[in-house]
Amino acid sequence: GDALAALPAARPRWRVDVPRDALRAERGLVGPLVVDGVALVAGEAIGVAGVDVATGDLVLHRPEPPGDAGPVVYGPDAMLVVAPCLHELPVAPRDRQLGCYAALAVRGQAAYGAGSVVIAAEALPDGVATGRRELRVAGRRAFLGAGDGGDAAWVTFELPEPPRGEVRATPVAPRDVPPAAHAPRVRSAVGGHPVDAWLDDDALDLRYHDPDVLAPRAAVARVAVAPGGVWEAPGGGAVRAFSFPEPGADGAASVQPVEIPLDQLVKDPLAPPLPGIAVLAAAHDPATGAFVAAIRLDATLTHDYVAAFTPAGALAWVWRLPPPRGGARALPTGVGITAAGVVVFHDGSAVTGLPPP
Repeated sequence: GDALAALPAARPRWRVDVPRDALRAERGLVGPLVVDGVALVAGEAIGVAGVDVATGDLVLHRPEPPGDAGPVVYGPDAMLVVAPCLHELPVAPRDRQLGCYAALAVRGQAAYGAGSVVIAAEALPDGVATGRRELRVAGRRAFLGAGDGGDAAWVTFELPEPPRGEVRATPVAPRDVPPAAHAPRVRSAVGGHPVDAWLDDDALDLRYHDPDVLAPRAAVARVAVAPGGVWEAPGGGAVRAFSFPEPGADGAASVQPVEIPLDQLVKDPLAPPLPGIAVLAAAHDPATGAFVAAIRLDATLTHDYVAAFTPAGALAWVWRLPPPRGGARALPTGVGITAAGVVVFHDGSAVTGLPPP
């Protein structure tokens, strides 16, 4: 039967199909990043686009590829991209060029400035020059890197004000790089002492900073690992995530939003389980406490859906993603949420607006 038929369903408020270049690969997909009421999405085939969450208006479209590092929001109306330079720029004999940066407005086509990123050749970590790169920003300091864990290599540079001209990068240790916005290390507190929580290998890992705790590391199993999949619960002292309950008598897999008190590590259900085998992405609205998740229903890769939850954790509605091109959904799905509504980025170029929970 239809596993979603008995659940409340939402109707899309709008849909935008971002123009894409059919000759470019559909890779490097990012978004939606919601800032200043605009949902930003990006990819090699679509460039960078911004859609007004409330109205569905396409308020920004720069068709040139943003590169595999960005965009990253760094101000109330500004984002940064670092991509291969479109034109050869002069470089000092002992320097290497890492690419060109551009500081762009979130609404409209304005560019606040642009320039190149260089580094002394002898200081350049190998992975940053050859690997798939990632961009992170803290204030006006940018971090450009590639790789994971012990193999990660990163450099850092300061974004000038105004953001124009050549900037010089220097190597930086991975431990000094801020966490990615889509996969944060959540910090809460228990008894006045910090507790860090993050997702890794189908589990929620925790680290306690209380010197009186006998076992400073802990883990909670059967938790969904997905971008945005863990965040601090309203009021602190706990985190919210999605769990995989043990299959029922019929053997059907399910996904359930839970709240996990950091001093007990018990998964308290927030809503009844929903059918599904994986969480593709999740997001929450810090202002309201509402949250949303994209869920894979089964292994056919054709029956994905979005579920939105109230601040208390109750299910508000579900929305089925349209059938994917080519018979299976191979491209990632992203979700975002604000008080104005839910945004879904799917199938490489489609942005759909849904009502708030």
